[in-house]
Amino acid sequence: MDEEKATKLLVERLVETHGQTFVTDTAHKKHLLEKAVSYYPVEYDKHFTLKFKIRFLNDSTYTVSASKLDELVKNYKEKLIERCSEVTAANYIFLENSHSFNISGQYSGTSSMSLMGGLSFFALIGKKEAKDLQRMFYKNVDLNIVRAMNSLNIKHFSGIYSSYRKGDDIVRYYRPQQAPDAFLELIFTLPEEDQVLGTNQAILRRFSSYVDYIEILTREYSGGKHFQDYFKCLDSGYQKQIFNSLTNVKERNLINDSFLWENGFKEVRLDHIELYKDNASKFIEYFKNRSLEEKKMILKDIMGYESTNEEVVRWLNENCLDIIREVGLNG
Repeated sequence: MDEEKATKLLVERLVETHGQTFVTDTAHKKHLLEKAVSYYPVEYDKHFTLKFKIRFLNDSTYTVSASKLDELVKNYKEKLIERCSEVTAANYIFLENSHSFNISGQYSGTSSMSLMGGLSFFALIGKKEAKDLQRMFYKNVDLNIVRAMNSLNIKHFSGIYSSYRKGDDIVRYYRPQQAPDAFLELIFTLPEEDQVLGTNQAILRRFSSYVDYIEILTREYSGGKHFQDYFKCLDSGYQKQIFNSLTNVKERNLINDSFLWENGFKEVRLDHIELYKDNASKFIEYFKNRSLEEKKMILKDIMGYESTNEEVVRWLNENCLDIIREVGLNG
């Protein structure tokens, strides 16, 4: 399959899934074209116009500055997207910074102009689009798609994905070529139903240096289902790196934080009120590992709590009287 046909075939599939991208910055357009794996201009119907009302001018043309163009695009964005979506062969639409447009008529002190003269349509595949294609086509792939990807030297993983589903084969025979490895990275971004937990764990154990395990575990910590499964299969050095990275996560996952604490990462902060309310032994163990200032804060918090955990109170009275007196709990 020749390169142009392959590019346009793949772009049509990309548009179906990811839609179109509008670019108004000329420098960004230049960068995209220079870095593209492949691109081709897409012709459009010259009579296909999008009209905007503007103030009447005696001249037959109207020059649109960059700021005015941005304003027009913002105000008419929905209509622009709707009309340009008819050009399904293009995934990139470039709007020039400044253009002159023909006035198509005048009425009631206003005129309308066609913006289409300032648009150029491209079927473009860059690194981002190549990754999108790999995520889209990894199982039950149409032969024409495979040929198109081969024509553009974009790796497709339909064959190796079948080995991945079998489990041991991928761990036993796969040989990563570079870090990060594109296929191994892909696996952890697939829909849940297309992943195999046991194989993923084996991949992390054997090929951890070929995947961004910190990104994978951070993603799982925040919104995935398998943070604990993945964390347990990693060596202690990797676990420490992940834990250090997670300290920067603002939205805490209390279940995973509790798991980390129970697995030796005592620096993690837990919900001490919940521990005080429901789990005396865990509260006491947690309290022991806090700094003096944190202990004072915790004692102040439980002082105002609506109910009393007698087991915790007895332990505090036996072991922490000095701190209790300092925060005034005894009075």
